[in-house]
Amino acid sequence: MCTAISLFSDSHYFGRNLDMEANSGAVVECMSIAVTPRQFPFSFSNGLHTEEHNAIIGTAYVPDDMPLYYDAVNEHGLAAAGLAFASSAYYLPKAADTSIAPYEVIPYVLSSCCTCEQVKACLQSITIADISYSDHLPSTPLHWIFSDGKTCLVAEPCHTGLMLYDAPVGVLANDPPFPNQMDRLRDYRSLSPNTPNTSFSEALSLGIYSRGMGAIGLPGDLSSASRFVRAAYARVCSNIPAADIDPCTTAIAHLFRLLSFTAQPYGCVITENNTYEYTVYTCGCDATQGIYCYTTYQSPSVHVVRLRDYVLSSSKVTTIAVKDSAAFHSML
Repeated sequence: MCTAISLFSDSHYFGRNLDMEANSGAVVECMSIAVTPRQFPFSFSNGLHTEEHNAIIGTAYVPDDMPLYYDAVNEHGLAAAGLAFASSAYYLPKAADTSIAPYEVIPYVLSSCCTCEQVKACLQSITIADISYSDHLPSTPLHWIFSDGKTCLVAEPCHTGLMLYDAPVGVLANDPPFPNQMDRLRDYRSLSPNTPNTSFSEALSLGIYSRGMGAIGLPGDLSSASRFVRAAYARVCSNIPAADIDPCTTAIAHLFRLLSFTAQPYGCVITENNTYEYTVYTCGCDATQGIYCYTTYQSPSVHVVRLRDYVLSSSKVTTIAVKDSAAFHSML
């Protein structure tokens, strides 16, 4: 389970919660912030081999020096995230000339594309097949959101093929499929950040007792459908605060606040395997400048990695260990 949000203003901000079924802290040990430079040799399942491409930064699992990205941005500000799509994803059998693996989607797209229009053309030329990375890493049912700072695109592998949707609300969660999520927003069309007027009876004098009553009815549970509604409401209604000194820091802090609106606390979701699903990490990026920020459940401090601090003309992936230890600073 996950939630992703994209914001557009003077710059392009993109972030996501990664919610996973895991024991506390164990899953973070397998993650790195991975910087893939322009000359890293990508060889994809459809036969494409490239040694000159866009540089990429994001959170990944990196077996055998191959970055398997959970989410990432490239040097041109295009961002992407893969989210669980467990009940609805359908991968086609492999076809030699067109098929790529689910784990290849993010590097395949970000290595060659700069805009969502290019992403759409790229994805229309391929199929996503049921190809595992290895016997120990089977294919994962996913769908993806892409954002270029002006528009968002959702890609969903279904029985009818790879479906592409414009995403005007700039958010994505998990199942059900994106059109169903958008259709459900109609149930919440009366929500408002403003104080509501009494409408069901003019004879009654009903005063308000609190601010924020315009959002009464906003779903507060942790299901993916409710998180989608909550993220869409927060993203559409909220505004990035004005900042005289550092607009980037202010905007990323705002993005983290939006993502906290859909975060899952440890212990609140127990799976059928008797483990907990919770928000393992949250990332918030200034995709325009290649500034990748993240927090983990154990370490709420914001950690910052800048794409342009690394040699982008090299051929070797750089991995930076994810910091996952709590740091509390006493003021006494």
